[in-house]
Amino acid sequence: MALAITDALTRHDVIVWAEDPSKGQQTFAPFLPYLDWVEMTQAGGEEMIDALSQVITARAD
Repeated sequence: MALAITDALTRHDVIVWAEDPSKGQQTFAPFLPYLDWVEMTQAGGEEMIDALSQVITARAD
């Protein structure tokens, strides 16, 4: 997973969101300064998923 995140962070046309309510800090600590949106709670992850369709539409237009 670290390789995939690192690769995505080198792209200019990509935003990176991360959600891990179980081990968020443990999983994402090295990447936190570079991620666009991080959620470490179940409720926050659900908000992120709800926002995803709006972001996809906005980026497609």
